[in-house]
Amino acid sequence: MKITATECQYRRTMSYIGLTMIFFLVFFVVGNVLSGIVGDFMYINLPYDYAYVFEELLNSVIYLISFMVPVAFYFAISKNKTEIVPMKADLTLPRETPLMIVAGIGTVYIFAYLNMFATSFLPNVTEEPSEMTLTLPMVIMLFISIGLVPAFCEEFLFRGLILRNLLPYSGRIAIIVSAVMFGLMHQNIYQIIYTTVAGIVMGYIYYKTGSLWCTVLMHFFNNSVSVVELVIYGNVENAEFVNLMIDISLMVAGVLCFTVLTVRYVKNKRREIKRAEEGIVGTSFAPRLGYAERRLSRREAVRSFFTPSVIVFTSIIALTYILQIVIAYLELI
Repeated sequence: MKITATECQYRRTMSYIGLTMIFFLVFFVVGNVLSGIVGDFMYINLPYDYAYVFEELLNSVIYLISFMVPVAFYFAISKNKTEIVPMKADLTLPRETPLMIVAGIGTVYIFAYLNMFATSFLPNVTEEPSEMTLTLPMVIMLFISIGLVPAFCEEFLFRGLILRNLLPYSGRIAIIVSAVMFGLMHQNIYQIIYTTVAGIVMGYIYYKTGSLWCTVLMHFFNNSVSVVELVIYGNVENAEFVNLMIDISLMVAGVLCFTVLTVRYVKNKRREIKRAEEGIVGTSFAPRLGYAERRLSRREAVRSFFTPSVIVFTSIIALTYILQIVIAYLELI
């Protein structure tokens, strides 16, 4: 079987991505252990509110480091620097950004509920959120640690680095692979479907707009809804019903925004076709990130995806999933 130079480059890129994700896992686990040790010490020696804020701040710093260091690691291990695609983080946002964000969040929430039904056969012993009163500093830290920091870090790694460096082979390949890695990164079998779908949605938005900040904003607002619902759970009567109404509103708004975007796209597409028929050259539908320069077939991409480093990474995650199920069964006995 003849392997083309493009396939070799793709395989090399996937090897670097796999090594980067393994490095991320090691860094992430070590960081969480250190955070737990320091956090326990703080809760023993500080008032609860102060310890809570300090723990969230520490988690944010560790989370930031756990994602940013692997990005630097990827560039360090890449031998052929000419194959690295520079990270694109233009500050300009398209006019449709608000519509895209709402449509994206609505889509993610729809799949979150589908995910819940799809995994309902698995043993689940997750605890309900605690109904504790959150002070203003605690809420601010939650928005930082759950909303802002993950949105920034995860988008830079998965869209800015992984998706961006897979784009030369195909936009579809780049979106799907980065989304699968994004879903696996969460290391939670109960979230695998909707986190992967979220990766696809944000990857598509990045691919079409060329704006990393557009996906950062969507990621931030999506995570911030979780913070709002957490605050509601501990401070509002009939919190579950209120949170359900928020989720339904987001899903309905997402469908409406998606419909508006689709109508706009169809109208613009017709306008472009008409212009082309009239001899006017140019199209506004080329992705800003550029077309694939080293295109691979689907078969080549799948065949070369499973490099040794990617196999190790996915095997670690698979073992994590098995442990989650086994532990859940044991706790139910």
